[in-house]
Amino acid sequence: RTLDCISVFSLTVDDALAALAVMAGPDDADPFSRDRPLAALAAFPSRLKLGIPKSGQLIFFGDREAETAYGKALQRWQVLGADLVEFDLEPFYETARLLYEGPWVA
Repeated sequence: RTLDCISVFSLTVDDALAALAVMAGPDDADPFSRDRPLAALAAFPSRLKLGIPKSGQLIFFGDREAETAYGKALQRWQVLGADLVEFDLEPFYETARLLYEGPWVA
């Protein structure tokens, strides 16, 4: 129960917000549930900022097509005016190693 993380896949942003609203509300059948009121939505930024892993940190497992497609997608975002901001992906890899290479999944 303490390690569960729910992923939401939706067709639209509105669908995702509807799911979030349900998840943020209390569940009377769950003693660990809490009401988590949602803040008001902010306006969409005039210039999109996307976080991307630092160069060389992504692992494509030899899939050159995926690597090429990723590079083209980054170029397309730049053409569309997005700011690409690099971040360090290593803490996420470290967390994955703790989970998948440790006793949790085993």
